[in-house]
Amino acid sequence: MDAREFFREFTDHSHERVPQLYLRNPDGTIRNAITTTITPSTTCDRTAPLVGASKLDRFVKFIISHENATMNPLLKNPKSTAFGIGQLLLATRKAIASQLGYDPNTTNPEQQIDMMLKYIEQRYHSTEAAYKFWQNHGWY
Repeated sequence: MDAREFFREFTDHSHERVPQLYLRNPDGTIRNAITTTITPSTTCDRTAPLVGASKLDRFVKFIISHENATMNPLLKNPKSTAFGIGQLLLATRKAIASQLGYDPNTTNPEQQIDMMLKYIEQRYHSTEAAYKFWQNHGWY
């Protein structure tokens, strides 16, 4: 097993849903990659300071909590080509993945977050602008 293998574990704590992604290190140990708490008001209120977490500001956390609250890198939208943590459409994933040298259908959460942030940067120029657009339209 290599460092690209991720594991999901969902733990319920009272009224919170706590999705967690774990990364298996090359030495076989497992570390928490990203932890996000989704409260009943569906806002992300914490992210562990590990893989990719520093990239996620409150605006991106909000978008993720509404697009893919479980942060499931395998989540597919049955009504569109949206896929992964950021629920990017296939055409968008292809365009962004080619810029980053990624597979557009990657299941790697770090790469999916990178693609999501690159998309936000190119389309909205800031995470706050993407958040405001999401607030007005229910999608980004």
